[in-house]
Amino acid sequence: SFPTRRSSDLELLQQLQPFGVNRLVWLEQTHSTKVYRATDQVEYAAVNADAIVTSEQGVACMIMTADCLPIVLTDAAGQEIACIHAGWRGLLNGVIENTVVAMQHKPTHAWLGAAIGPNAFEVGAEVCAAFTEHDLDAAIAFTAKSNCKYMADIYQLAKLRLSKLGITQVSGGESCTYQQTEQFFSYRLQPKTGRMATFVVIKPEQE
Repeated sequence: SFPTRRSSDLELLQQLQPFGVNRLVWLEQTHSTKVYRATDQVEYAAVNADAIVTSEQGVACMIMTADCLPIVLTDAAGQEIACIHAGWRGLLNGVIENTVVAMQHKPTHAWLGAAIGPNAFEVGAEVCAAFTEHDLDAAIAFTAKSNCKYMADIYQLAKLRLSKLGITQVSGGESCTYQQTEQFFSYRLQPKTGRMATFVVIKPEQE
């Protein structure tokens, strides 16, 4: 039997087994910069973190989003993977950087899942100021509005951080959870909504 945190875990695990998944690892996400390394030890309780790293085969690292940005990282040889839940607070405070530090193999590739797009993500001036105080280059990810607000491009903010870490092989980042309502959930559009699960796994080697 499999230990489950959600009643639907066993059903989901069965659906993912064709992809080589034999165990699920979920997080208790709090918009932190904490990174958890999944080992061969089975977790029986939710882990408080916003990123998962593993070198274990068959372990699905999963995060949940509904406007925040899912990021998947891997090294060139696929020896290690990471799955990151990145809202603007996590991005600002270094969740990507912390994840890279936690990885034993230098990540070279990144994939950006569906998040709120640059035409829908309105933020206050304080958010823009916080990012530009950290890095002046972040200004390119913000467009000023007449109401003293800004439109923010969370994809661009993530790509800037990734680039400065030497990760330039980046794919994805073309969707908008807020506008593509038939495909995605959006917390900002509808607070009572579902969540999308993003998972990444190292497939077990064939014997």
